[in-house]
Amino acid sequence: MANAELLVGRSRGIQDIFGDARLGLAAVTSLAAANSLLMAATAECQLDSPPREIDVVNGPGGDLILVCRHSPSHKWNLSGGMLP
Repeated sequence: MANAELLVGRSRGIQDIFGDARLGLAAVTSLAAANSLLMAATAECQLDSPPREIDVVNGPGGDLILVCRHSPSHKWNLSGGMLP
């Protein structure tokens, strides 16, 4: 129940910290995105040999995607789903 309350901004701790429920939800979302970017900065693509670094770049739609340095490169969204 506590996780569901946190996601909709009804957690008392989030309201105490951020005051507005929408700000609490935005903060949680921002922290998750920052965590994904930090993980990508230290990650290596293991799909081909040798392992290659993964970069965060702007995708065709303007969103951030992960692209490895293999040729041809592998691509993922920030949630970890493979892109064509």
